[in-house]
Parts: sequence; C-alpha cells; structure tokens
Amino acid sequence: MKIVGMPSWMKRSNLTELLNTTKTSVRDRWNNFRTHHTQSAAVAAGGVRASVAIAGLLLILASFGVAMGVSTPGEFRNSLVAMLPFSLEGDMPPAAIAGVIADGDTVPARELSLSSRAGGLVEEVVGRVGDFVEEGAVIVRIDDVEARRNVRDAEAELARAELALAQVGSEAASAPDDSSSRREAAASIPGLFDDAYIQMTEIYLTLPDLVSGLSGMLYGSGFSDDGVDYLMAHAQRISEDNEAIDDVSTRAGDRYLAAKEKYQRAADQYHRISSNSSDEEMWALLIQSQEAIGALSDATKAVNELFSFEQNHFRSLRYTEPPVFQEYTDALSNYSSQLTDQLALLNGSIEGIRMARAASEGGDAAQTRISASDAERKAAELEVTRARNRLDDAKGTLSNYEVRAPFSGVIASIEKKKAQYVDDGEVVARLLARDTLVVVYLAQGQVVRTNVGQPALVAFEGTDIQLKGRVAEIGKGEKNTDGFVSFAVTVALDPDDRIHPGMHASVRFLED
Repeated sequence: MKIVGMPSWMKRSNLTELLNTTKTSVRDRWNNFRTHHTQSAAVAAGGVRASVAIAGLLLILASFGVAMGVSTPGEFRNSLVAMLPFSLEGDMPPAAIAGVIADGDTVPARELSLSSRAGGLVEEVVGRVGDFVEEGAVIVRIDDVEARRNVRDAEAELARAELALAQVGSEAASAPDDSSSRREAAASIPGLFDDAYIQMTEIYLTLPDLVSGLSGMLYGSGFSDDGVDYLMAHAQRISEDNEAIDDVSTRAGDRYLAAKEKYQRAADQYHRISSNSSDEEMWALLIQSQEAIGALSDATKAVNELFSFEQNHFRSLRYTEPPVFQEYTDALSNYSSQLTDQLALLNGSIEGIRMARAASEGGDAAQTRISASDAERKAAELEVTRARNRLDDAKGTLSNYEVRAPFSGVIASIEKKKAQYVDDGEVVARLLARDTLVVVYLAQGQVVRTNVGQPALVAFEGTDIQLKGRVAEIGKGEKNTDGFVSFAVTVALDPDDRIHPGMHASVRFLED
C-alpha cells in the first residue's frame, strides 16, 4: 500500500477539530443511551469502555484516510461515516458543503464620502452623527448668497427675453410683406450666421469631453473605476444569467460608434472653417452639426438604457453597485441635458436662417407666411432659449451649495462645523448604507465549491440571529504570508435593523 503525503487540511489543529466534532456527536448519542439505562452499572461501565474504543477507532480511521489518499475534509467525513457501525445522519452538514464554513465581519454595502461641490462658509449642519437620513436629505448647507443673486439675475434676463419675443410677435402681425421686408430679411442673414458660428464654437468646446465620457462608460477609462467597472464588461458578465442584455449592449455600442463617426466628420469640418467662411460652408457645417448632435443624443439614450438594465440587475440580486455607478448617473444626466440644449439652439439657428433666406427671395406672403419679422421672431425665441438655459445653469449651481444624501443611510461622520470654510471638492461627511455585507476568506479548496448567487446562512457571535444571504462576489486570490492563497468572498444579507457594520459573523455556504 502506497502512503501519500498528508494533505494540508490534516494538520493537527484541523484534524483535532474534525475528530472532536465527530466524537461530540457520538458522545451525545451515547449519553442519551446511558440516560435511559442508569439503573444498570454494568451498562454504564460498558459505555466508558465503548467511548475509549470509539476514540481509538477514530484515530485509526484517520490514519487509514491518509494512507488511502483522502484529500478533503468532506471525503474524510464520508469515509468515516461509512465505516462506523452506526449512523450519524442529521448531525453533519451535507457532504457537498461540509467544511465550507468561515468567519468574517460585516461591512456596509455602500460607504461614501460626501464632498461639497461649491466653496464657502458652512451655514448649517443639518444632520448629526448616527442619524438615519433618507435619500435626498440635506446634511450640510453652505452660504449661497452669491448663487441666489445669480439666479435672480437669470430670472430677470429671461423675463426681458420673453418680453422682446412678445413685442416681435405683435409687430409681425401688422408688418406688410413688401420689398422693404425682403431687404431687411436679406440684411439679417449675416448676423444669423455669426450667431450660429458662436453657438458652434461653444458646442465644439464641450462635445469632446462628452464623446470621451461615453467611451469611458462603455469601454473603460475616464472615470474613477480605473477601467474595471465599465458597462460593456458588466454586460458580458450579466449575459451569463440574462441573455436579454446582449441586444441592449449591442445597440449601445453600435449607436455610440455611429455617432462618434458623425461627430468626428463635423468636428473636422468645424476646424477647417472660420468666422469669415462663406455662408454655404457655414450652412453645411450647421447641418452636419445638427446630425452629429442628434446621433450623440440617440447614443446617450442607448447607453442610459444599458446602464439602467445593469442597475436593475444588481438591485434585483441585492448586489452592491460599483461606486463609479454614481458618477455614471450624474454624467448621463448632464450629457442628456447638454445635448438637448445644444440641439434646440442649432434647430433654432437653422430654422431662422432658412426663414430669412425664404423671406429675402420674395416668396408669396399668402403661401409662405415668411417675412423679415419671422426671422426676427426666431431670433427672439432663440434668446429666450438661451436665457432659460442660463437660468437652469444658475439654479444647478445653487443646488451645489447643499450637500445631500445620494442614498438612504446612516451618517458616519461630519467633517465640518458651522462657520468653517469648505473648499470645492472637500469632504464634509461620510454616509453608510444600512444594507450590510459579510466578507469572509476561503482557501482554494473551499472557494471552488462556492459560486456567485449561492445561498448562505449567517450567524452572529453572541446572538441567536441567523440570516439568509447569497454570495454577491468572489474576489481574486491573494497569497498570504504563509504561502497559502485565500479568496475574499462577499455575502449579501437580507435586510435587518439589528445588524451593524463591524459585527463578527459565521457563514455556512449551502446548496441551491
């Protein structure tokens, strides 16, 4: 008989623990038997001899397991149970999961440092450490006197633009359609092209960041995820469980690439012209820009659809969303708003120039209803749109002076006090989600018997609390100082207000 090397799990401490577990089960059965026969001294004495004999038998069987090449605790238990002259059924976990038990600590499902998006003196600290706050609740307010003044100025500017539009409309109602109006329309065209060129200059200063941002979301880089948590990578993982995401991710990728190509052609054309270029060159660029922004708007909607699909997938399985997802949420909202505004401005310029050209050519007023006054009205409408955008920007800036909770949770710390100065981007508080996870470390022989989504039973030291959970993530193996590889396994728990971050827990991984 060939004697193989002792496996690592059969170290003295591990083997002793395993034998003690089995002996405890045997001892309990024997004590039950002895309790029902206390009147027989001979039986009691025989019980003592039986316990000694069983202990010796266990040691012999352990040595035999080594000789037979048993390599895992589960195999040893199965072999041991099979050779014992009595049944231990019900006293041991199922063989497929025997030994896959580990200790770990609870951590918050999400922990976020909340930064100010504006600088100034802290005006009010609304929350306190330990408070539970709902999503959207204000935690810290910063002095916003100047931001409020900007909002009032933008509101007044919008009111003036709307009044000018109303005046143009009243004048257009009484203006005759004659050669004078045609000359006025023709004279307005150069100014309309100048305004359109200024618009496109602003647009092509911001579009490169938007295009690279969409690329970062889909394919990595550009965000704080170090290129790990991009959407296409998640889509590939999710497709193992839900094939419906394949169509969504394909659509997002195709629309982005098509939009990027149109944008690149329009940007190249923009860099070839100047404010002195001909009206026809400017007109061609306007149309190209309109198509590019429309395509980018469609691509942004497709990327947002993919992002929403992945968010719903994570939430349905109670997985923790990657921290970068909050950045994606903010970026997609900004991109959609930016493209909508830019497209509205371009459409207004294109329509205004088209109407002015038609009016300058002397079309029949009864048929075309186009005149110099129509062009002026379009220009006035454009000013109203600009004023509204400036007001929206001012209100958005004003909202930056309140630090709000991006999700419901518990305030872990407040870093600033009232009347202290805070810089733009400085951390003012930390927020912990109430949902908790348990992180344990498994050896290589154990992790191969676990998988994402596998159910688990979690008990908490010193309590009678037992919660159900599921494996949310299996981390990359890391070598310990003793040379063995361990894997961080994260288990998502069912919600329970009694569980707090930092509690010690024991996790038993179960069969599906």
